[in-house]
Amino acid sequence: MVCREILVVDPLTGTKQRTVQRGAKWDLVAEKLNKIQDIYFKVSQRSVRDRYNLLAKQLRVKLQNEKSASGIQTDMSETEHALEEIIEIEDASDQEQQEISDEKIEKENKDRVDAETMRKKAMETLGETKNRMRSEGEASKPVKRRSNGSDAVNYLREKNQAMNELRKEELELKRMKLEADSKKHDEFMQMMIHQQQIQQQQQKQQSDLILALVDKMGQRK
Repeated sequence: MVCREILVVDPLTGTKQRTVQRGAKWDLVAEKLNKIQDIYFKVSQRSVRDRYNLLAKQLRVKLQNEKSASGIQTDMSETEHALEEIIEIEDASDQEQQEISDEKIEKENKDRVDAETMRKKAMETLGETKNRMRSEGEASKPVKRRSNGSDAVNYLREKNQAMNELRKEELELKRMKLEADSKKHDEFMQMMIHQQQIQQQQQKQQSDLILALVDKMGQRK
């Protein structure tokens, strides 16, 4: 039943480890188990998650041992088949989240390099600009000159354009950082609200238990 509810709720797909979103889904698994009438469950998010991690670890070891033992396979129970399916979902989710994280890091590195390149271009002198253009093969291309232009005017125009591009890059990086900070803050607040709700539930359960004991003692008198 634990594996069945995990497969139905699927707390692993589309969520990261140790996040509020994944924790909320594990809460839902525990809630569904506690509502089952056929078998008595009194579980929490953590107990369900720890139980799955233990069973998954044991099955991984078993499958690895079978693979190492010249392909010898043993019979698997219904629970083990369900666990194997959950493990495949978990591995696929972890791989997807890792690819997303790698892409994000790669983009941030590229943005940082581009910003640094624009900064260097904006800071270079007229002579350095000419040398860079010559080294990049741009000096061999025909240069269109305006009748009222000059090398100094062209240099200032190019430098101004580079500064504008640099400002755009810096503003974009600041915007991305603000969005990331805002997201972290929202996740933190959700986690705090969730923990507060759990504490309130635990306090209520304790109060109900105390009242029940007091009432029972009163009946005995």
